[in-house]
This record gives sequence, C-alpha cells and structure tokens, in this order.
Amino acid sequence: MSRTHWPNTFSKANHHLKNGIELKDLGLTIETDLILLKKLKILLSSLVKPIGGRIKYVIRKIYGDENLPNHFMSMISWTILVIIDEKKTAEAIIKDENLPLSKRYEISCTYCMHAEIPMLWHKLPQKNKSDYLKAREPVFSFPIYWIYMKMELNILDRRIREVFVTTPNSDCFGVVYSFKTENLPAFEYFLAKLSAGRKKSTSILFSYIW
Repeated sequence: MSRTHWPNTFSKANHHLKNGIELKDLGLTIETDLILLKKLKILLSSLVKPIGGRIKYVIRKIYGDENLPNHFMSMISWTILVIIDEKKTAEAIIKDENLPLSKRYEISCTYCMHAEIPMLWHKLPQKNKSDYLKAREPVFSFPIYWIYMKMELNILDRRIREVFVTTPNSDCFGVVYSFKTENLPAFEYFLAKLSAGRKKSTSILFSYIW
C-alpha cells in the first residue's frame, strides 16, 4: 500500500505562528524595557536633583567666594543615608593647602574642630589675627567669631555684653547662631557646654537674632 505524503502545512503554520509569537513577545519585551528605563530615568532624576542641590548648598556654605578645586567631589563624605556629612567634608577641605589659611581657619571654626582651631590660629599672620579681634559686631559680621575666639574667650564675652542688654556668654550665642544657620555640628557642640540655667536663658537671644 502506498503511503500518502501530506504537505507539511501544519508544521509550517506552527513555525510561522511560533516565530510570530516570539517576535511579538520580543516587541513587548523591548517596549516593556523602554518603559522601565524611562521610569528608572525619572526615578534617578528625582534622586539626583536633590543631591545636586545639596552639593551646591554645601559648596556655598563651606567655600563661600573661594574658587572651587577640581577635586572637590573627592572630598565629600556621605552618610549611609546618602546625605552629605558636612563636618567630615569640612575636615577634608581644611587639609587642602591650596586654600588660603584664613579660609581654612574659618571653616575649622564654623564646624567646631577644636583640635585644628588652635593649630591654624597659631599659623595665621598677625595682621589676620588683629583684623579678627578688632572687627565690629563679631557675631553678625563673622559667624565664626563665636567659635574661634575661644582662645580669647573673655574678650568675646565682653564684646557680646556691649551689644546686648542681657549678659549671655559666647556659648549661648553659639547655640542660637548655629541654630539660625543650620549648623548641626556647632549646635551640638555649644549645647553640650551650656548648663541647665544657661539653656533657658538662650531663648531670650532669639528675639535679637530674628
């Protein structure tokens, strides 16, 4: 008996169907990937923009009008929450000898680096020291005065009393000013130095600052 040879129609149809499904699935996969990439881009953008804004804020806060070095990004320290650690970043910055000594000194004072402050103060030219000590309204003109004058504490306390009707000392002013300027390291430093009575009296100073 002869065997009938049927065309492999079903096989070809299955082949085309299979390829069609594969191509369709591939198209869906590519489309899905593109959607995911777009969403990822939006997500990353939402994360990067605040970080970039914070970096600019720290640059202005620490460097002021000084030229920013090319290696600045390598000096930034981050916390595990991806927040800039300002004090550790400042500690790295003051080691940059290309930065003017007076600026390094001011940064160390701003962030209460009590180990570095005396060392940098000792290196300052006498003219710089005289300018700092003779400046009018030290707290308002230079926020760092309430820290660096630790070497001349009695002078600073006397000058503060000349300006204000109350008799706060430099530690009281440090608490208030660091709070106003959002300087957490300084705020913690000065707050720890105040007695319970002094902590209550600092509330009076807020009316003068604001």
